[in-house]
Amino acid sequence: LITQQPETAYVNEGDTATFTVAATSVLPLTYQWYSAPAGSSTFTAIPGATNATFTVSSAALADNGNVYEAVVSNGTATNATSSTAALFVGPLGQVPDLCDTNWNAVGSAIVLSGCKYQLTASTGNQHGEIVWPTLVATDNIVLSFTVTLSNPSSTPADGFTVVLGDPSLGATPTSVGATGFGLGAQGIPGLVFGFDTYHNAGDPPVPYVAVGRGESNLFENPWFLVNTNIPQLVSSSNPISHDYTVTLTQGVLTMTLDGAVVMTGNVTPPPTAYLYVTASTGGS
Repeated sequence: LITQQPETAYVNEGDTATFTVAATSVLPLTYQWYSAPAGSSTFTAIPGATNATFTVSSAALADNGNVYEAVVSNGTATNATSSTAALFVGPLGQVPDLCDTNWNAVGSAIVLSGCKYQLTASTGNQHGEIVWPTLVATDNIVLSFTVTLSNPSSTPADGFTVVLGDPSLGATPTSVGATGFGLGAQGIPGLVFGFDTYHNAGDPPVPYVAVGRGESNLFENPWFLVNTNIPQLVSSSNPISHDYTVTLTQGVLTMTLDGAVVMTGNVTPPPTAYLYVTASTGGS
């Protein structure tokens, strides 16, 4: 049983970074640390890293964004794998506003004038997203954005998500989610903040804001933070715009809608992530 998870380290170039895992067992424990380069899902055993603590001496800029995990074994039970922790060396990268031309429009998304994007049009079976393609740290982050939803169908079926895609699970700057009820996020591994407006079987009453996972088998399975007491997000007549913020401070989430808090809670984001805003349409 792992009792202490390794924590992400932030150091200057040339400094030492230390990662620690703790576990309990009635039998002697062995440890093996693994690393994956920034943006990779391939973990490789680190030679000689067989203690509860692993140290990176004289961290280099080339180490920036590397991810580490420990596998703990008592020789009999199933091995226990820690959560991942990242190493950031030097100044942290920032997420710029949508005027920055390095944002990627993927799938059905298109660039509009005035530093805006359209994620999907009001037609069937689209998935659109914008992606900030440089890995960011998620320990302390504030995302502020405005989304307008407009749908002329008799049952409005528009929603969107913000995804912190986990590269250690296979997320890339060109990952795309499924069409339909997946909101464009289903299939992108990572932490999902969903704003849903269409009631599918098993969904909470709409509209709702929720937090969950993006992996195909985990999407809405289940949402683990849900609030159904939020303002209307979409209508079949006039477009509706709201201002949103998503704030993460050392695993504590705060979401606001037009300045009012609509969700707080503890979450576990990947230590490094690609940032996506996604939407999709289905058969209607």
